[in-house]
Amino acid sequence: FLHHFGLRRQARPVLEELVAKCNETAYLAVADGPYVIYVLMHETSHTVRIFPRLGHRLPAYCTASGKVQLAYESHDRLTQIFRHHPLRKLTESTITSLEALEPHLRAVAGQGYAVDDEELEYGVRCVAAPVRDYSHRVVAAVGLSGPVSRFSLERIEQELVPLVKEAGIKISQRLGCEVEAVAAPAAA
Repeated sequence: FLHHFGLRRQARPVLEELVAKCNETAYLAVADGPYVIYVLMHETSHTVRIFPRLGHRLPAYCTASGKVQLAYESHDRLTQIFRHHPLRKLTESTITSLEALEPHLRAVAGQGYAVDDEELEYGVRCVAAPVRDYSHRVVAAVGLSGPVSRFSLERIEQELVPLVKEAGIKISQRLGCEVEAVAAPAAA
């Protein structure tokens, strides 16, 4: 957790700007094997909000921030990550096998963002984009989360995806990543 203070410092103004643009809860999350850990958050002013607890571990396979980081891992690495961590069904939308998850992750890598469409919890949707460091390695995810009532699939696609992708690029630039490498959809 302490290792990510530099990342947090670079991401904080970008998260604040992201919330100012859409008034939804923004967060920064890092992968830890089969889990994702929230390391920074900036809240919405809406009364109804999703509040990811800092330092809390969630299963990566059913969160937008986890999937966007897993998307750039090899088949062998994914097999290793989930060898002792089965993909449990948490909602009707949860992907529950590595065989189903891998093509989904390839699509995530191709489009440069991930969506959690009530996969972790009913009534909650999230969207996230990768954050890369100076070596172009995915080191975190920047995301937005909110209730389904405000996170329609249309709003996610038209408004929120461009915002999180832009935030991912801005944080990546602050970490020394070149824009051209970040913008390439299949860059790893």
